[in-house]
Amino acid sequence: MNINTITTDDLRGMEGKDGLILQGCGGDLKEWVDGINDMFTEAGILKDGSKFEDVSAFQYGELTCLLYPFEDVKLDIGKLAIWRLQTHADFGGTWLSDFVPNRLGGFISEPSPEPEKPDCAYIAVTPNDHCRLAMLCIQRGIPVLCEKAMFQNSREAEQVFAAAAARSVFVMEAMWSRFLPAVKKVRAWVEEGRIGIPEISRISIGFIAPEGDENRYRNPRLGGGAAKDITVYAYEITTWILNQDIRNISVSAAWGESGVDMNNHISIEFAHTLADLATSFAANLESQMVLYGGKGKIVLPAPHHSTECFLYDERGELTEHFTDRETANGFTYEIEEAISCVREGRQESTVVPWKDTLACAKLFDRIEATKIAGGSMERQFPG
Repeated sequence: MNINTITTDDLRGMEGKDGLILQGCGGDLKEWVDGINDMFTEAGILKDGSKFEDVSAFQYGELTCLLYPFEDVKLDIGKLAIWRLQTHADFGGTWLSDFVPNRLGGFISEPSPEPEKPDCAYIAVTPNDHCRLAMLCIQRGIPVLCEKAMFQNSREAEQVFAAAAARSVFVMEAMWSRFLPAVKKVRAWVEEGRIGIPEISRISIGFIAPEGDENRYRNPRLGGGAAKDITVYAYEITTWILNQDIRNISVSAAWGESGVDMNNHISIEFAHTLADLATSFAANLESQMVLYGGKGKIVLPAPHHSTECFLYDERGELTEHFTDRETANGFTYEIEEAISCVREGRQESTVVPWKDTLACAKLFDRIEATKIAGGSMERQFPG
């Protein structure tokens, strides 16, 4: 293992290369290199036994920094990206390709000041700014993976999807729950007819949101409210698992003093199933989904981040218990889906298609309308 001493000018000459920079590496630098190698190997970021063997140290102001180059190592970039975001406060991790343009004025041999476009942008701010940031990316031809709820209303959804279609840019809502093995297992059981036709579906998600009108839960200027934080899960999980046409929908909501919806109740008449969705920012609800059919029932605990599901027969006896023992971080699935779609030149995902995200945005319109209508609205679902 080599730890080379370089300067920031050396970094500026590394155009076309990339790596991970950790800032504020005090003490024995060898311990940092060995520690990262061990940590990344255990997390599955370093693959096939590869390790960082040729690392560079440099000073940036008063900070000692380490550059772990991506050459000659095999990496799971998706897992590394998540690790960097989750540990940024501890390690100050950033990419070489971001550090040089943003901190050092750019690469010396850059032919133009235009930065290279990223393969895909991940938007993870509060919902009030999703539409604006998505449009900035689309206008530059940059694919978008945007956190839920992707939009505050159907107007924003229609604007973004129209722009993406016109420029042939990939766009996807990061509805990670649809990719979880437990949720996929429930959908498979339903498709296989293990409980017969699902007659009744019930899902509830709720917790007491932190106090304070300025936090993201209770602040309408930040896109707060139960609808865009947890009803989005209840709706998009239910529609994904049942996979049926919607005939009618009714909506009720209770509004808080800060101006956001605190409780939502949605009743949906599908082609073959009646579904009930309850979400709350004001009460701790039992977080689960239950589907009832003539041949039994399915129980999905903690549906938006579930790791297991249960199948019962018509006598109420447990016949199958699925446990997800592989998922370390569910966010990797949506990242893998985005990577696959971009590489294949697709504009949208088949797991989280635009029509589903738009339908959920239209549900937000109905919930918002209850604020004027006095708390409830029932009408034909326009599709």
